[in-house]
Parts: sequence; C-alpha cells; structure tokens
Amino acid sequence: MSPSKAPGPDGLPVMFYQKFWSIVGPKVVTACLAYLNDGESLQSVNDTLICLIPKRADVQKVTDFRPISLCNVIYKIVAKALANRFRCVIGEVVSDSQSAFVPGRLITNNVIIGHECMYALRTRRRKRGSVALKLDMSKAYDRVKWGFLERIMMKLGLWMRCVMGCVNSVSYSFLINGNVCVFVRPSRGLRLGDPMSPYLYLLVTEGLSNLLRVAMEQGVCRGFRCDRSGPVISHLFFAYDSLLFTGASAKDCLAIRNILGVYSRASGQQVNFEKSSMCVSKGVSSSVGDRLARLIGVQCVRCLDKCLGIPDFASKNKKQLYKDIKKHVWNRIRGWQGKLLSIGGREVLIKAVIQSIPTYSMSLFRLPRNLLNELHGLCNRFW
Repeated sequence: MSPSKAPGPDGLPVMFYQKFWSIVGPKVVTACLAYLNDGESLQSVNDTLICLIPKRADVQKVTDFRPISLCNVIYKIVAKALANRFRCVIGEVVSDSQSAFVPGRLITNNVIIGHECMYALRTRRRKRGSVALKLDMSKAYDRVKWGFLERIMMKLGLWMRCVMGCVNSVSYSFLINGNVCVFVRPSRGLRLGDPMSPYLYLLVTEGLSNLLRVAMEQGVCRGFRCDRSGPVISHLFFAYDSLLFTGASAKDCLAIRNILGVYSRASGQQVNFEKSSMCVSKGVSSSVGDRLARLIGVQCVRCLDKCLGIPDFASKNKKQLYKDIKKHVWNRIRGWQGKLLSIGGREVLIKAVIQSIPTYSMSLFRLPRNLLNELHGLCNRFW
C-alpha cells in the first residue's frame, strides 16, 4: 500500500503504521488475525468516507461525480489479504472472455480479439449477418446486490464468511468541502477503493457470461466467427466494459435483450441503453440494423466509438481515428501551469506524462507517421 494515500475516517495514513510499526504492529496483527481466523466483526473499523471526484470540468449533476471510498488502514490490510487469496484462484473460476484483474491475462488480449472481430464484421460479407453490441453499465459497482454476490460465491465454492462480512458491515459518511456529514448504512454495492472490489465484480459479471454461454450452447442465440476455422465468440469483457456478438435476426436480438433483463433483475446491474450502441455486419441494410437496435433498445451506428480505449475499426483515415491522442497531449501542455515550469520541470513533464499518453495505443497498433510528427512538434514547441 502506498504510504501517502488519503486516510480513512480515523485520519491515520499508511505512513503512520509504517513509521510506528514497532509500537502498533503487534496489536494490528492481532486484530486482523482475529477477524480472518476467529470471525470477529469488522464493523468497528469498516467506516468509510466517500469523496466525490468530478468527472468533468462543468459539473451539473450528481452523476458527474465519481465516488471514491476512503477506508481505514486496518480494514485495508484485511481486505488486501483476502484479495491476495482471490488472485490465486480467480483465473480458475472466471471465464476466458474476462481479461481484467486476472493474473496472466492482459487487456490487450481482448482488444486485439475485438478488433479482429470488428474488422471481419465490417469487411466480409456473410450469408447470415451478425451484430456487435457495446454495453455501458450504469454505476456498475454501486448497484451490485449482495445476495446475488453471495449466491455466486456459494455456487463457485468460495469462502463467504470473511468476504461477506467485509461487504455487509460497511457504513458510509460523505466528505463534502472537507466536512464529514450524512451517515448511511447501505444495502447493496461495492466500494471503489476497496482492494477486493475488482475481484468481487468479476464474480458478478460471471453471471452474465454464463447466461450468454448457455444461450449459445442451447441455440437460443449465436455468436460470431471471424473465419470458418476460428472459434465462436459471443462476448468479450474487461471488468464492466462489455462487447457482445450475436446474429442479425429478431430472434437473436430478443434473446440478448431477455438475457440482459434476467441479469439486471438478479444482480442489480443496469444497462445504460442511451450510451450503449450496436453495429451490423457488411451486407445488412441500415433499415434492418435500425429495426434490430430498437428491439434491444440501443442506437445503431456505422461503427462503435471505442473498444477499451482504442478506436474499434481501423479505417483508411487513421489520423482521424487517433486525433484524441493529439488532443489529449495538447490539453496537457497548453495550460498555464506548464508555462510556469522551469526547463527541468518541462523535461520531466514531457518524459513522464506527455510521452506516456500514446503508449497504450502504440502497444497495439502502429500510429500514423504524420501523427507522430505532430506530437513531436507539440513537444518541441512546449520545450
């Protein structure tokens, strides 16, 4: 744990425990082992401060904030121990379609597979058309039903007492303008900032993955195959980012809508249909695509916006596709803060921040030479 992270309600950061471990260490170890081994309640140290971080500059609604949970260090130690246990087994209980937070799996795996599927979808004419559906989950962590999570863990044979004790003993207070107010005891949801939350959410998404897998095995809906010898792909996940593939027929689209409805009612997850979108394969008319999109409740677009942070369809005009990279670099260096930096400070900003912005895209695809020259020009002018 980072020593300088924001402290929880007790006001003691990790640095305090590291500095005075010779004094407080034995008692901390005793308290953590009492919960992990003897089943004692964590409620006394499971108070949480919620800090609202703006997602955008012009905040107008509550949904424009990202709630970050500030937990006590003793709770984090217990949760970190349980998270380390999860790391050892999560790869055995989570399907191969999930590439987030699983040791040995990279985000680039699903990005490359998704781009290959989208390329085949948009360039190869098939006898039977296909549909790619990108889902956006609304407040994914906050809507998780604890009962659903408990039943998933029971079905997978995972330990429930310690984990559910951490989940359902939490209480919230909101940190607004530096003042603590509004005490709340929740009945659902996972905390952003809890070391266990990413692994617990993977178990929740496993419910949707199994529904899609069973539906495909029973012939209720069909997946997508890039070529005749390739595997059938029905879905790709990265945490709550979902990319689904099915047939371009009313039967398949209604089956997907019913599956999403069952998953939403059981888990508490809610699909944001306004931000979700779909596209159809080559050979499927736009009128058919619009009709299928209305059945699911999303909008039909020519190509999806992005797949895990990368433009989903590599068209001929790559410069236009990757214009966001140049815009991001320009936004970082045009501010007044950068003009106040010394020569050494500007060098650090260029090497540590600006040059790292295109790294993720460059790890997957070759960026256009013109774009690289423009990025070099921006850095030179800033220098």
